[in-house]
Parts: sequence; structure tokens; C-alpha cells
Amino acid sequence: MNAVPLPPRGWYPDPADAGRERYWDGGRWTQRLRHRVEVLPAIPVPKAAPDNPRPPAPPAVGRGEKAADRSLEVSVRWTPLAGWWSRVGAAVIDYAIETFLLAVILSLLASGFTDRLKTAYGEWIAEVLANPGAVPAIPAELQSLSNQLVYAMMGASALYGAVFLGFWGATPGQRVLRLRVVPAPPASQLEMGPGKTVPPEVGAARLGWFASVWRALAWALVMVSGQLILLAVFSVVMVLWHPRRQTLPDIAARTLVVRRPRL
Repeated sequence: MNAVPLPPRGWYPDPADAGRERYWDGGRWTQRLRHRVEVLPAIPVPKAAPDNPRPPAPPAVGRGEKAADRSLEVSVRWTPLAGWWSRVGAAVIDYAIETFLLAVILSLLASGFTDRLKTAYGEWIAEVLANPGAVPAIPAELQSLSNQLVYAMMGASALYGAVFLGFWGATPGQRVLRLRVVPAPPASQLEMGPGKTVPPEVGAARLGWFASVWRALAWALVMVSGQLILLAVFSVVMVLWHPRRQTLPDIAARTLVVRRPRL
């Protein structure tokens, strides 16, 4: 017959007293005794809820994380207005392009005009050099030709601005510097954000053809004509202090110039 396996060593109920336990060493009972203890499983007791419970405090955020959150909010929710330097830079680029295109057109279509202008201007300069003590009056022909050149520049500038603003919402110079012209809501309805920014729906609005033409005409009149030099200087400088960074053409056409975000 196979032997019955003995229970492993440990504490078991004492055969002689049910209220005690006796240690079994794996082969026989020992003289080690202890009181039998009933161990009940622990039952968790819920804590009483306070009268005015408070939500848990958010985790602490470092200074760098706060700055990153603020910059992310500005970049996602707001569109920055164009600064003074970027607007001046765009205007210089556009003026260079307009001058080059006008010179090419005049040389191809009105070579006689440019020859007459060069001749009249050269004769006047020679007269000035011949009389260093006094500046001679500008000849009528040179004055007339100069006025015609200014009108041609104004027309070219107005056409240049209207076409590019109508199709792109920005001139080539503005596109190079990531600027865009958008319609401006009324001041009472425009919510300005932190750091000269506007809501994203304002920054993403498309400029209509009427506003494009009107702004291009106002720009050509104020900035290109040369007859309103003080007004042109004032218009450029007012971007520095105007709350919406507008020039006189912007105010006339109700437009804003914003900076496009990087993709």
C-alpha cells in the first residue's frame, strides 16, 4: 500500500483543544502551542464627503511650460498684425518691381517719350552746372514730361496693386515677407488679442476686388504721386502708433495687413 502523504509543516488546530493551534513539523506534533486567532478580511470604510467639496488642484506647471502654452495660444488662436519693418520692406520691394516694369514698358512702347525725357533732363543739368551760383528754372517741356512720368507711375502702381491684391490678397513684396491684406471689421466689432493680434477668422478673410482697387488707388495717390510727400511720410509713420497698425490707404479701404504663419 502506498503511504498517505503527510501535511506540510505549519500551524494547525490542536486536536486536543479547538481553541488553540499546535505546530506540525511535517512528521509529528510539537509542544509549540498558540491561541487560535480568527483573522477577518479588512473592509474599507469610505470617508465622509466634505460639505463643500473642492476639485483637485491642477499639477504645477513650470515657467517654460506656461510660456509655451501662451505662445501656442497666440499662434493657434490669433493672427499677428504686420510690423513696421516688414511693411516698409515689402513696399521697397514692390517699388523696385514697379519701376523696373515701367522702365521696360516705356522702352518698348514709348521709346520716343524716354528719349525726350533724357534729352530735356540732360540739358537742364548742363545749364545747372554752367551756372553754379543760381539754379535755373525747370523748363516747361521737362516739367510736362516729368508730370507725365509721375502719372504713368501712379497708374502702374494702381494697376499693379489692384491685380495682385485681387488675385493673391498680397503684392509680390508682401508675399516675399509673408504678409497679407485682409478686410478690417469695424473697430467696435474687432477684438484685439495680445501683442497686436486679431482673431483667426479676420486673418483668414479674403479681400474683395472693390477693396483691392480702392486700396491700390489710395496707395498710388498718397505714396507714389510725390505731390503729397508729407502725407506719405505721415502715412508710413502712423503704423508705429496706430492701434491696428493701419496706414492712410488701409483706413480708406478698410483693410489690415497681417503676417501669415509659417507652414
